[in-house]
Amino acid sequence: MATKTKKDSLHVHMPLATFSDKSRVDLTGTIGNIAPASPIYTQNPHVQAVVADVVSLGTALKTSDSSVVDDEAKLAVSKGVRDTTRTKLDSKLALYASLIENLATTVDEAAAMGLPARIGKAPPAPLAPPDGVIVKLGKKHGQFRVSAKTSLKNGRFAAEISADPIGAATWQPLLGAGKSRLVMGHPSGTLLWVRFRILRGQSASDWCAPVPVTVP
Repeated sequence: MATKTKKDSLHVHMPLATFSDKSRVDLTGTIGNIAPASPIYTQNPHVQAVVADVVSLGTALKTSDSSVVDDEAKLAVSKGVRDTTRTKLDSKLALYASLIENLATTVDEAAAMGLPARIGKAPPAPLAPPDGVIVKLGKKHGQFRVSAKTSLKNGRFAAEISADPIGAATWQPLLGAGKSRLVMGHPSGTLLWVRFRILRGQSASDWCAPVPVTVP
């Protein structure tokens, strides 16, 4: 047999990475049907063994794939039943809660029906702190403007400023209650830290993460 060169060597085109499972099963079926009639197959026991494995695994893949298709169809049906049942249950639970609200007069009576309850309105949700601080450096040396970064259009805000490094006792209040503060009176080049929190009545949010500002 003549030695093959790189130029005339045979290269099988089989891009498995792009194959679907159906493509794999179809290919193994083709191999199983026509390969046994080939001289290469009849003369090479190793090829025969590999073909047997290919055909066996192709059949197994087809069976497994069919099971997955059936399972996915059953899962889709099960999810639909679950979602419909959940919607119906939520509707009945809401109706049950409404009935107990109308019939019970105490928290204990509601608890005896399996429902947590309270008298009066729910307490307001805890205030979330601002998302951060927006810094605008002015053209004048020694001053800059800071604002609470929040979606609130109105409201009251507390602000504090600290020299670097910050610590539990280094914070000083910035006068005012608005969303923005003009800071002045610090030497140019000084590193300061600023933070805001939201105020509502007697309540206050946590402080936002402090932001460093180098005085212009």
